[in-house]
Amino acid sequence: MQDQEIMRNEEEVVDNTDYITAIKELKQNSVSKDKYDALVAEKKELLDALIDGKELSIENSEPQLGSRLEYYKKYKENKFKTDLEY
Repeated sequence: MQDQEIMRNEEEVVDNTDYITAIKELKQNSVSKDKYDALVAEKKELLDALIDGKELSIENSEPQLGSRLEYYKKYKENKFKTDLEY
């Protein structure tokens, strides 16, 4: 008798998981396969260069800086928000 009651209770359990929102969250937090493969290939290339002692050219390694006059004016007017910006 108790076994039948336990089975009934197990059957009555309703799954309240909202699958649509779960799928949307997974899509927002995941990366496309192409981007992942590109990152893996870049990682492999960097590791191979490190192991072999080769030198790689990295694009955009130099930051875009303004003119010295512009920074000097900011310095004189004390328009830096933080010490790091200075």
